[in-house]
Amino acid sequence: MPTDLCLREIAIYDKDKILKFESPAISLVEMIEEFYNISTESIIGEIYTEHFAEKLLNLMKDKTPELYKGYMADIELINDLSAKYNVNLEKILDPGGNTYITLKSSIRDKDMKGVANIIKEGLKAFEEYCTRKKGKLFQNVIMDLEDPLEQIDKWLVLIKNIYLNNKQYNYPYIELSNTHDNPYKAPYIRFTIENKREINSIIILQNKSYILSILTKEERFDEHLVKAIKADNFKISIEGSQLKFERKFAQLHDIISWLNKALPNILL
Repeated sequence: MPTDLCLREIAIYDKDKILKFESPAISLVEMIEEFYNISTESIIGEIYTEHFAEKLLNLMKDKTPELYKGYMADIELINDLSAKYNVNLEKILDPGGNTYITLKSSIRDKDMKGVANIIKEGLKAFEEYCTRKKGKLFQNVIMDLEDPLEQIDKWLVLIKNIYLNNKQYNYPYIELSNTHDNPYKAPYIRFTIENKREINSIIILQNKSYILSILTKEERFDEHLVKAIKADNFKISIEGSQLKFERKFAQLHDIISWLNKALPNILL
């Protein structure tokens, strides 16, 4: 069974050199009103103010003690996992009443090998959190998507290989979901790596086939590169101001193999 990571993105902010994991956000306001049929009218006028989160927690404590107890138990679990894996997991409740889990780590003095190791430890922490989390919102794993833990590990190998060849790239951005609860309404991994060509690679699972889309600004590709990719049976179209190359693959590891072979040549 694939691992339910309940994870929305792994992003590296190049300017601040901060690695960040983030889970999907859950609206506590909607949960209180829809699942518990409790009105938030008494506090909703203060939404997006600095005191709203505190007022929302007080409302939960008073009107939905079961939800409040679960929220506090979540914080305790997160603190335990932070200590166990030596990472900084944190449960956020924002001024809009949305709650989510983050993990932040400075990578200012890290090379790609060090970054990959931090990502792996972060994934272990998220995996254990999502495995131990019993809420219904985390039980919608899609069985026909290969385990994202294994696939992310392959992405990290790819990233390290590219960095060994050329140091001019920004750090990568990985967005993923192995559930239907995302904008694509399907399990997917989106991997972005940028240099002067600004290439986005997107993988989506659709009807048990994997679709690889490569998008880049039209002027970044010369005629020879377009012909080379088209020769690999990619369909070519224009999407806005970008060229889009798209092809179906039977297995995700086939995409990884193609990218390992092709991406460094395309990006250099």
